[in-house]
Amino acid sequence: MAQEEKVLQIRHIIKDQNAELKKTGGIFKLGNLQESDVRNIECVIIDYPKLEYYVLENENSYDVFLRYKNYDTKLEIGNTVDSVKRDYINKDYNSCLSKLLLVLKEAAVPSPEVYELAGLTYSSLGDLEQANDYFRLTNYLRGVKNYNIVNIDKVRERVEKEMKDNKKNNYSQYNYDSDRQIHIDKLTLPDLDEIIDYIEENHLDIETAGRDCNLTDEQIDFVKLIYAREFYKQGDIEKGNAYLKSVEETRGKTSDVTRLCLEARTNKKFFQYRDNNQPKQLALVKPGKRK
Repeated sequence: MAQEEKVLQIRHIIKDQNAELKKTGGIFKLGNLQESDVRNIECVIIDYPKLEYYVLENENSYDVFLRYKNYDTKLEIGNTVDSVKRDYINKDYNSCLSKLLLVLKEAAVPSPEVYELAGLTYSSLGDLEQANDYFRLTNYLRGVKNYNIVNIDKVRERVEKEMKDNKKNNYSQYNYDSDRQIHIDKLTLPDLDEIIDYIEENHLDIETAGRDCNLTDEQIDFVKLIYAREFYKQGDIEKGNAYLKSVEETRGKTSDVTRLCLEARTNKKFFQYRDNNQPKQLALVKPGKRK
């Protein structure tokens, strides 16, 4: 098939799935792809700011998972997931599934637990192929190295034990909400403006400035991700990628940094569509390299 035909075919598929996922929620898998196919998808999906995608690598191919996300919802994510768990314990799997698909559509960035619950629900309904896709995506989002290896029985045993223990879960486990996603600086860094001013006034890379400001390794990674985010919001994908890559290549990242890397990578187009009240204009300083 010629390249132009492939792009056209992908464009039709993504257009159809954008409309379908907007109605139904959940995920859609484009499977058994080559690297060129993934690049074509990335070029097309820029036209669909409410579609996010994850690229999972197989032995000789790639799978791309699509999800439609609605930013304007007032859905109480935590209460809905608690209701899902009650339905699951009562073996009302159809009710579970309808609520989970709603969460997957309405939450800005659902937590891995939501995908895991969807996998368990599909497996209880006998759809093992769908269940496996959701479990693979759960592992990927949790940073599991061998994310393609899934043992449904072990997952079921662990999750059902947690449900029976009736552990109280916090809202942030269900939905990495947009405030946390877009304003991570306010939650994790003191005096961010002073740090940025120090970096730019002294023409320092982020690593050096971070050490001077007594930041931890994790906080330095957060500053880099903030720079990446701001450049994405300004439409400068190349500069944003430079900062994101610097963090992704860091060894020993914390789980929060790993999660925020995933969010930044999958939502780089999303940042451009947020209202941005005169963002602080950043200069491109070298991210620096951890020693």
